[in-house]
Amino acid sequence: MICAFPLLVFLIVNIGNIWLVALSAIPFFWSPYLGISLVFMLLYVWSREFPNAQVNIYGLVSLKAFYLPWAMLALDVIFGSPIMPDLLGIMAGHLYYFLTVLYPLSSEKHILKTPNWVYPFTSIILLLKFSIHCIASFIRIFFRIEN
Repeated sequence: MICAFPLLVFLIVNIGNIWLVALSAIPFFWSPYLGISLVFMLLYVWSREFPNAQVNIYGLVSLKAFYLPWAMLALDVIFGSPIMPDLLGIMAGHLYYFLTVLYPLSSEKHILKTPNWVYPFTSIILLLKFSIHCIASFIRIFFRIEN
């Protein structure tokens, strides 16, 4: 679902960035680098969208995607990474998931929507996807690459 809708990815990343900056303004949650938190937010949202997908961690453990953010958090703790950026990302991901999925299911009110000013960019994104597809097809034909 995430890859099929470029505007949804735009919304997730930008709203996630705003929430992460706002949360990191709180001294307890302060983090100098929010990239890890954004990755954990996207991982959390993905794990909620596809909870029954099987995920393999380092070829050792197979588990459902629902548990993946927590397994990655445990691995970060084991490897000695700070826990706060991971928790910050999980909190932001849960806030996004709550406002876009859980709350509309219970109240039938949609709080977060893609802004109207973003929709004109849809045609540009589709044109870029079509151009990349045409170039890839040409390369496959020209170099006789099999799928």
